[in-house]
Amino acid sequence: MSDGPEEHRSRRHGRVIAVVAAAVGVLVLGGGVLLPRTGLLTGPAAATPTASPRPTAEVVVTDLVDARTLPGTVRAGSASPLTGTGTGVVTALPAPGSAVDRGQQIYRSDDRPVVLLLGDTPLFRTLDATVPEGGTAPHGNDVRVLVENLQALGYDVGRAAEHAVARAAAEGPVADTARTSAGPVPRDAAPAADRVTYTPRVAQAVTRWQRDLGLEPTGVVDPALVVVRPSAVVVEQVVAQVGAPVTDELLRLASEDRVVGVDLPGGEVGDLAAGVVVALASGDGRTGSGTVRSVEAADGTTPGAPGALVTVTADDPEVLAGSADVRVTVTRAQRSGVLAVPVTALLALAGGGYALELPDGTLLPVTTGMFAQGLVEVTGDGLTAGTRVVVP
Repeated sequence: MSDGPEEHRSRRHGRVIAVVAAAVGVLVLGGGVLLPRTGLLTGPAAATPTASPRPTAEVVVTDLVDARTLPGTVRAGSASPLTGTGTGVVTALPAPGSAVDRGQQIYRSDDRPVVLLLGDTPLFRTLDATVPEGGTAPHGNDVRVLVENLQALGYDVGRAAEHAVARAAAEGPVADTARTSAGPVPRDAAPAADRVTYTPRVAQAVTRWQRDLGLEPTGVVDPALVVVRPSAVVVEQVVAQVGAPVTDELLRLASEDRVVGVDLPGGEVGDLAAGVVVALASGDGRTGSGTVRSVEAADGTTPGAPGALVTVTADDPEVLAGSADVRVTVTRAQRSGVLAVPVTALLALAGGGYALELPDGTLLPVTTGMFAQGLVEVTGDGLTAGTRVVVP
């Protein structure tokens, strides 16, 4: 029995509803993108995803150091010329590379040894303990240098000279008032170095020293037979020949002390100058401090040549003993105990100045100070250590 027209229409209508329902189900399984827009589903709305919290950094109390580090190499001290004094003739010269220390012969003049003493003042006059009537015994920095060297070489200079030298060492380097033209200075008011006197006991020590050197033991010191340098030396170059007058340039002497040389391109000397204190770090991990001894112009005519040679002396020579490579760090500025944040936390304001953004979006105006080590010093109302600020 066949279906009637009404029953057929009813079945058709049921298929249409089923197809629509199936299509809606496919859309739901496909991601539900159309559901909110069509309103086909009822009930509570889906939860909206929240944004990830932005990274922050903490305001810290720290020390900021603005410094630059330069590569250096350990070298022999710079060489300087040696010219003799007096009227003698050179009768013997050292070999290049010879090391000469305190009390040792550098060369011979008229077949007499010219020896090295260590100190900061050359001998500029004959030293004699014989005092003319109404005169005074020699005293001053040159006498101090002589006495210090005699002591170091093991000679007894007497208690008076020992005490005077000790007082001079405690007082530090001073001008030699014996050579000033400002008039006589009372001995009890003079600097300690000026009170180091060439006494008869010192002259006796000189007599023993001269005998040991093979010189006539007169107790009188001829400055032409003494060379004074700050430290032991190495003969870098022999310039003169035997038979030349001692007043010619004889030798080029380099300090035996090791130094650090830093070659800099032109225009990069910056704040490096004699007397500046630096930090040293050798390749084998030794660290210490040093002082810039000199900044000398270098040959700027050769392409690629350095513009300056900076020479640094180490306070402790052992820092330079184990490695040829040394890092030299010069501090240009330093701030202690300041509030600081990463430089990237700064926001430039449209009207000028800077601000820090707090996690809730509040902008906190700040004043910047020193920039160093990727941080910036900041101050501002309400800004305290531990405050967290937004960074990119």
